[in-house]
Amino acid sequence: ANVQSAFNGQRTPGRDFGQAEFDEAWSLMPTEGRPSPVGQHWDAAFRDFVRNPPPDLDVLAPERRFRKFPTQSKRFFNNAGQPVEVSLSVAHITPPEHTLNFHQIPTEGHYDITYVPVCAAMIVTTALSPSASIADTEGSPYGHPVDARDVPNLVPPMHRFSDLAWYLWTQATLNRGLLRYIGHDFILSEDSMSIMDHLAMIRFGNADVNLPWPGLSYGVETDEAKALLAVPNGVGVAYIMMDRAGWLGRRQPAVHIFKNDRGKWCMLWDLAPV
Repeated sequence: ANVQSAFNGQRTPGRDFGQAEFDEAWSLMPTEGRPSPVGQHWDAAFRDFVRNPPPDLDVLAPERRFRKFPTQSKRFFNNAGQPVEVSLSVAHITPPEHTLNFHQIPTEGHYDITYVPVCAAMIVTTALSPSASIADTEGSPYGHPVDARDVPNLVPPMHRFSDLAWYLWTQATLNRGLLRYIGHDFILSEDSMSIMDHLAMIRFGNADVNLPWPGLSYGVETDEAKALLAVPNGVGVAYIMMDRAGWLGRRQPAVHIFKNDRGKWCMLWDLAPV
């Protein structure tokens, strides 16, 4: 109820998409040689947190393992040779057959996500939806900004971060209901950054403050957390909690906002079970 209140009831419910909807509009891109977001920009304390299961997750160990590895993914292993992370990069593509109405021209929509089932986590490095891509002049293949809401069937049915990230999570783990952490690294959204700058100003009087993990923390009942749920890097998390409640069960989320070692804002949602 607290999560839903951030949207005042104004939202479109998500769907359970499958392989067919993914294949008609998305392609897994090669990630070999690309850095792991978990290993590159965050400070050591956060990397240790993500890569080592918190004590209250130990009881879930038998089911915290990867379901499969796409050949295009980049895989990371621990010292025992066990899989720890898998990084996936997906890009919006032209449908293989042009009988479909949406996007005869591919957009710049793409997502880069690292899944860490051993810690029930997904870490998002890039989240640019097709609709957000065409709303920008430089990213629109039409040569001018386009509002996808004004043109029926312009974006593929499976286009929101919450739907795509959830589908890929179901491919990465045997028990989708175990998802606990959703993080955003290297946030670039002006709307998201402005809210986090404002919160830093309130606490420290300076938005440029060095703020390593765990940074500032807010429970979902606070106005600060509700504001963060409504920004571009928070709304997808809210949709996942609302649309996948049947799998996730009752959660009492909290959010951490902090800066990585490049001074860029990051966000981590802890979807703690009630």
